[in-house]
Amino acid sequence: MTTGRRRPGRTAEDTGPDPAGAPPPLDGRCAALLGELAADARVLGWSEGVHLRTEYLTARNAVVRHLVEWHAVRAIAAETNFALSRPTDAYIRGLGPDEPTPAAVIGMWSWSRTPLPDNRALLRWLRRHNTTLHPARHVRFYGLEMYGTAPEEPGGAPRHTVLDDPVDRPHAAHLHRLRVEHRASGGDHRDLAVRDAAQYLTLQEVARRHPDGRILLFEQVEHLDRRVTGSLGAHLARQELGRFRAVGAVWRDGDPTVRYPLGRYRDLSRRLHDLTKAGPADAADAPAPLTGSAGSVVFDLRPWQPTTADKSPAARPDAPLVDTATAFDAVLYTPTLSPAGHIR
Repeated sequence: MTTGRRRPGRTAEDTGPDPAGAPPPLDGRCAALLGELAADARVLGWSEGVHLRTEYLTARNAVVRHLVEWHAVRAIAAETNFALSRPTDAYIRGLGPDEPTPAAVIGMWSWSRTPLPDNRALLRWLRRHNTTLHPARHVRFYGLEMYGTAPEEPGGAPRHTVLDDPVDRPHAAHLHRLRVEHRASGGDHRDLAVRDAAQYLTLQEVARRHPDGRILLFEQVEHLDRRVTGSLGAHLARQELGRFRAVGAVWRDGDPTVRYPLGRYRDLSRRLHDLTKAGPADAADAPAPLTGSAGSVVFDLRPWQPTTADKSPAARPDAPLVDTATAFDAVLYTPTLSPAGHIR
């Protein structure tokens, strides 16, 4: 890690050389920013702008590692099917073979038709990390979705396996009933408010199971946006589960590899591009590099939040930052994206 402190309870083995494939350490300034956000957060959201991009998955892996090692994250929840995520959770708890099965890897993001190597690498690291902990303190993984099965929505519920935790089965059955009812009424996975209501239901269950420690969410940016009606972020903004902090994500406007529209994030992307190229006059306001590679940076949006933002005419160029600061506490900007690899 880039900090000089050793977290209480870390062993000499924990601080030794990283094994091959381990998530990269965060840049020191990015680590400090995440530490400030995590300090008072019960739930911390980390976004990707679009799916299946190497840079977002690399960023996620580095953030997961940092928050697990240094900030008492005990549960990781993601935009993946709850029932299909149970082999993933079983694997990182040390159950089953040493190498993750395709089901365990796909369960980390069940929308994918094939397993992703970035997901496999993170699962290996989480399993290795959990071997240093008492089972009661293991990091756990949960999918939040009632949708999210690949390659197509099957008619029946996923079959249980010997590795399933029996306490998961009633909730998996409940989500399956909700999905069947929603599809029978003509709905599908594009109904964000319905999907995210089910995700919030699952997150409440995760919070109940983990009354101590922090919960880390990994979602596509719109799901964590407090401004989007019915989104998971809007539910969490009520703070019924405790303080919610979130980091958004955008990509460069005009990136030829992305067909998904920037939409409401276009002006923000353009402003972040300008700030990244020009560099701020005050070095203290400089964006924090993520891992020292790939050009990804994290902008702290807290100076533009309503209690501190400058409302004078001079602040107009930063209007996209002021607007976005009502939704997120920071934002990840990635100027270059590349397709994620697949395990064949």
